[in-house]
Amino acid sequence: MRNSEPPDRNSVQAVERAADLLFALAAAPAAPPLRDLAAGVGCSTSTVLRLLTALEKKGLVERDPLTRRYGLGPRVHALASARSRGADLYARALPHMRALRDQSGESVVLQVRAGDQHICLAQVESHHEIRRHVTVGQVFPLTRGATAQVLRAFGAPAGTAEAEGPPALADRRARAAGLPRGLAAVRAAGYAVSLEEREPGVSAIAAPIFDAHGRVWAALVVSGPAQRFGPARMRAVATPLRAAALAISRDQGYRGPYPGLAAEWDTIPAAGEPTADRRGRRTARSAPQ
Repeated sequence: MRNSEPPDRNSVQAVERAADLLFALAAAPAAPPLRDLAAGVGCSTSTVLRLLTALEKKGLVERDPLTRRYGLGPRVHALASARSRGADLYARALPHMRALRDQSGESVVLQVRAGDQHICLAQVESHHEIRRHVTVGQVFPLTRGATAQVLRAFGAPAGTAEAEGPPALADRRARAAGLPRGLAAVRAAGYAVSLEEREPGVSAIAAPIFDAHGRVWAALVVSGPAQRFGPARMRAVATPLRAAALAISRDQGYRGPYPGLAAEWDTIPAAGEPTADRRGRRTARSAPQ
């Protein structure tokens, strides 16, 4: 055990120094010389050069071929873009999540895909004393549950998650209740359900959120105690759930049809765009408060 401690400390120190280098490059008005970077992070120029070489291989820094100085690489911009995208989705989804919570009476969760996993980005909890709670930042595998079904059905395959089907018992219960099961059925219906599939005593229904390019990397989920939130209640929530997911998708720039919804729902515009009420008068839709 003692022999393993120094490498662990050295590894952590290397990560900290690499992060300090990225922060220093981000703060510098121009690409700094190697000696200035070394002085800034408190280590030798040879150590800084090794770290920069490793970061360059990952695209996090790049070296100017003329000055031979380092600056931030293209993958830093990709990370910043992904962070901005998640923050933007959160801001756009939150008012719809609150309205859906009030309409359904259950907790509403925003999940985003990350490879073979999905992560809770936001949650609006039910007002019920007994309710479903998911911690923001909690990570789940992409192999089981309503969210996993939606992200697999509408998203690109990842790893081995596509090959693993739902548990037989959950599949039979959902089909017996007239709810969609299997990726083809989920794609046709525009939503997926989980009847105590991933966690005993908890049921959930999820719908995809499309981005401006028609890709699905997020899902809107309503979940609650199985005793209260059963198949009949799920069927009642399916349309408002998909309508909320469509409204968020429209706010993300998606203009295509939404699976499982009647044609009139496809005319939902983004927030602030004009729409027509049932009498044909032009109005402006704003996100629910």
